[in-house]
Amino acid sequence: MSATQTEHRPAAPEEIRAEGRETDRRLKKAEDLFTSQWGRLMESLVKGDLVPLLQQRGIEVEMTTQRVAARRNPSTSRSTSWRRTA
Repeated sequence: MSATQTEHRPAAPEEIRAEGRETDRRLKKAEDLFTSQWGRLMESLVKGDLVPLLQQRGIEVEMTTQRVAARRNPSTSRSTSWRRTA
């Protein structure tokens, strides 16, 4: 085998598990960043001038909320089946 070629060996089960855990950790971090940052962006837009801008264009805004968490009820497929979580 030449110096530019490397021997390919199968990964050990421990290596595979470690890589899987690292991938899970990175995905969780990315998900947390996306969801928390997205929520903060939306809240800052609503808290700012978004509501008056929408109302000036004839879009009625009845209510705004902050830091609401919801989970869809899996027993029904209706879009109104959201329930508030603590």
